[in-house]
Amino acid sequence: MLESRFLTDGYNMGDKHETTDKVQKMYTQFPFPDIDCRMDYGLKILRFLKGLEKKRPDFWRSAKVMEAGCGTGNTLNHLAEIFPKATFLGVDLTPASLQKAKKKAENMRLQNIKFQQENILKLDLEEKKFDVILCIGVLHHTADMAQGIQRLKAHLADDGVLILWLYGKYGRFRLNLNQRFFDILLNSVSNFHEKVEVVKTVLALANKKDISCHLNVHLPEIENDWEKSVEFIMKEPQWLVDQFLHVNEKVVDMEDILALADGANLRMIKWFNVKNDLAGYIDDARVQSLYEKLEDRKKLLVKDLLLKPDYYTVALEKE
Repeated sequence: MLESRFLTDGYNMGDKHETTDKVQKMYTQFPFPDIDCRMDYGLKILRFLKGLEKKRPDFWRSAKVMEAGCGTGNTLNHLAEIFPKATFLGVDLTPASLQKAKKKAENMRLQNIKFQQENILKLDLEEKKFDVILCIGVLHHTADMAQGIQRLKAHLADDGVLILWLYGKYGRFRLNLNQRFFDILLNSVSNFHEKVEVVKTVLALANKKDISCHLNVHLPEIENDWEKSVEFIMKEPQWLVDQFLHVNEKVVDMEDILALADGANLRMIKWFNVKNDLAGYIDDARVQSLYEKLEDRKKLLVKDLLLKPDYYTVALEKE
């Protein structure tokens, strides 16, 4: 079952403010992402978004899209370019990131996008009918995931879709152990730049067998190549901080995601990059027969435990 820390994190209101402040200060020092990146889930999300025209042919001539936690605008600016007749709003906690996002939009000469500073946990915009809300790699950095998803739902149109991208607890297990290692080792170090240098030293000298793990980096073709991933983050401190030194990170499994959706009266309509049945992974009639006997939620959990994802991309809609 979902542990309470994923929903409320055991924080009182003061602790939530403190956590939010720490996250904001970290991203002020290390705006993320600091370079353009093309993650493998990006194309899958784009295909899904283009497919929304099937239910409403004029969808992208009038759609309103918000990205909650837009960072430096890497995703949203490109979507605004692809769908010039739709309107886009990017909200983020950190002014430094928003400045970069606005500059990118200006350089791309986009006229259909705006950015503003907002805290997702306190989100209360005049516009509360967004057709699409994106929250990519952000909800798991908030002080209260349940509160965050409630605020997002409050801004979703009745027939709108919410797309989440979340860290997976199974696929990131070794990385989480490394994060814990650095958290303890660097307990007496307060300066972030000094922490970065210590992490670089450890990555350079530690035995690969001891330290290697999956890293979420900017190119899918190097994501599962430890040496190339490390070579990249050694040159990009923003990415090193995001992967090893983040001040507030949670990981989830499918059961957690379903519990978060239930708490907000949302239902999952798509799990990106996952086949519909088990036969796509285990081609055996008896195994498939046993799988078919399971209720829908148990089918999701079985696939989750088999695949052990590094991350989840899911689409939700209102019940």
